[in-house]
Amino acid sequence: MNKEELKNIFRIQESLKVIGYNDIIRISKEILQYCSDEQISIDSVLERLKTQEPWEYIRGKVEFYGNDFYVNKHTLIPRLETENLVDLAISLCKKNNYSRIIDIGTGSGCIIISIAKTIPTDQGVEFLATDISTEALKIAKRNTKRNLVEGKIRFLQTNLLKNIDLTDNTLYVANLPYIPSSMYRNLDRSVLEYEPQIALEGGENGLFFYEELLKQLSSAKEGIASTLVIEIEPSTLPQMHKLLQEYKHEVLKDFRGLDRFVLIHLS
Repeated sequence: MNKEELKNIFRIQESLKVIGYNDIIRISKEILQYCSDEQISIDSVLERLKTQEPWEYIRGKVEFYGNDFYVNKHTLIPRLETENLVDLAISLCKKNNYSRIIDIGTGSGCIIISIAKTIPTDQGVEFLATDISTEALKIAKRNTKRNLVEGKIRFLQTNLLKNIDLTDNTLYVANLPYIPSSMYRNLDRSVLEYEPQIALEGGENGLFFYEELLKQLSSAKEGIASTLVIEIEPSTLPQMHKLLQEYKHEVLKDFRGLDRFVLIHLS
């Protein structure tokens, strides 16, 4: 790195400190590389960051589970704890002979793509991902090409699992909007003004979409070895226990030690 680049790195890092970013060393290098590749000024990126626009949206991609994924204003920026959800799904697949894996509310497709990349094609597992947003599905399909799994995953625009056959031996994975409305209204400006509300807010109790999902899944309750694994807001766990009182389920923690995932046995 030459003297001019070092000067620019320092300037970027100082700006990131003021804005409130934490991982300033990594991001400053990414910004410098991005501006060089796209032949745009550093100042133009810093000005956008000052408005709290997420760096991931400016850059147009994010790293998740060791792979790069396209993201934009129609897709949620995947969080680190969701990598634990992928780990959990992969672990379940190794222990059970699922014939199908369905990612409900796929967004950018980062969950189902990360899972599909670890399971050999010759295992004969069917991969399906749903989302209500056509724009999100466009990004998810682009991400299959980027991650070399194009054709391995089928995408369907629908409300959760509506119009899908639920009788197969299936692993259902869902990271649905789960932030209670009162909590959502107090999120950072970078989230409120830039990330899609439809991918974040889960109604007054944070469980609106999971309540609907369980209604749709009720017809599959007697299926063979069907499992649902979900990500939740930890503060909603007491209400989630009530919602799942007729199901055998267990709670698992994320890397921060928070009650983030629920494993639900549907049979």
